Amino acid sequence: MLKPINHSYLPTFTFPFPWPQPTQIVHKITMASSTVTMQPDTRIALVTGADHGLGLEYCKQLSNQGYLVVGTAKDAVNATELNDLARESQNKVFVQQLDQTKVDEIKNLTEALRTRNYRLE
Repeated sequence: MLKPINHSYLPTFTFPFPWPQPTQIVHKITMASSTVTMQPDTRIALVTGADHGLGLEYCKQLSNQGYLVVGTAKDAVNATELNDLARESQNKVFVQQLDQTKVDEIKNLTEALRTRNYRLE
């Protein structure tokens, strides 16, 4: 079981777009062809390199703990194990294309998170 990490030493970041207010009660989220009804207390995890190794294991453990997981991979189409996990997870794991060295893909991920009202902490 993963233990929470104290991130109080990290600086606070300001994002260039507005996040949804915490007073919103329920968000309906559509990613790929799946729809999820998300309660305000739903925790969302973004896992990079989720197509293999520790990233894939983090996706499994976090989804089992009730997190809504966005797993990223350089080649999301061919991330077989991650896509299998997403299909079996009952809408707890979603796959998103991300090569961290490409600015366009980072912007696409940011836009995908924003349009789906995903709030990362």
